[in-house]
Amino acid sequence: MGDAGAAVGVAYVLGRSHRHAQLAAVADALLQDPAQQAVLNTQLLVPVRRHLDLQRARRHARAQSSKVEFFTVAREAGGADAEEGDE
Repeated sequence: MGDAGAAVGVAYVLGRSHRHAQLAAVADALLQDPAQQAVLNTQLLVPVRRHLDLQRARRHARAQSSKVEFFTVAREAGGADAEEGDE
């Protein structure tokens, strides 16, 4: 089998890419080793976070470009409601 202290990586991904799930599980297992965390943070996690931030900013900009502003117009003073109150 394996070493008693060996880390086990677990990953779930959307879709059917076995390779994607396998790579994510390997990254999870490696990140459990404190000696590997600093290197993986700079070489793996920082670029992934940067990519996700860029995607989020693009989605936000696309949503903002189609944003519709709604407003209501208040009734003018002296309308039908004001006449009833004056009696």
